Order: sequence, then structure tokens, then C-alpha cells
Amino acid sequence: MKVETKCVCCGRDIEMEVDEVGFSNPAINTKVWLTNINCNRCSVYKSKRSKCVSRIVYACEFLELCRRKGESKSDDIVAAKLQALTREFCQLTCDFQYLELVWDVEFVKMLTEKPSKAMQIVNMYARGIKNMSRKIHEVQA
Repeated sequence: MKVETKCVCCGRDIEMEVDEVGFSNPAINTKVWLTNINCNRCSVYKSKRSKCVSRIVYACEFLELCRRKGESKSDDIVAAKLQALTREFCQLTCDFQYLELVWDVEFVKMLTEKPSKAMQIVNMYARGIKNMSRKIHEVQA
């Protein structure tokens, strides 16, 4: 049985083959299930993004722990690691939004200054890139 829906993330049309018996199971709320489907491109992005964000947050938590212990020499090591991780995250996000790499050392500075706010800082960057992409693609259309 073929089912049509839209990707939650990008809005692209998705057509998929599903098992008729399983799909008609009353224990499965198919309307809710269909509203949570992602296309392959968005699923891969979300999976890679999740791993990348986890590594950034872990590095920031490690930095906080080292600062609490008074190990100041770890700042430079963690900052270098964050530089590589944020560059990877930016590349992933920009590629997904069809943009050239947008990365600045300020991203790392914000994370090292407020490591406890890592998740908010990363999400703020991602929203900014998404908004930038939207504006650029509206102009081109």
C-alpha cells in the first residue's frame, strides 16, 4: 500500500510503501505517525547533527569541570577541540541549507565563555543559518 505525506523538516512530498496489515493496526495512530515522517536527507542531517551537538556539549561540560577543578591549561586544549567541532557543525548545517560555510571564531568564544549555555548557543547558530538560507532562497526565487 502506498502512502503519501510531507517531510516534517523540509516539507517535501514523500511517497512510501507500507505494510497494509501493520498500517491498519488500531494500536498505531497512523495520523500521528504520518505527521512525524522525515525524508532521507532530513533524517541523515538530524542524525549527524545530533551526534555533532552531543560532542560540542560534552566538550563544554568537560571545560566546566576542568575550570571547577582549577585546571586552567585545559582551556586551550578544549578551545582547539571546540574549533574543530564547531567547524564540523557549521559545515553540516550550511551544507543542509545549501549555503557556503559560515563559521567564525566568535562561535567558539561564546562556547568557552558560557559553556553551560552550549545547547542554546548551538541552536541559536542553527536558527540563524536557517533564517539566512530562507532569505537568500526567497531572493533567488
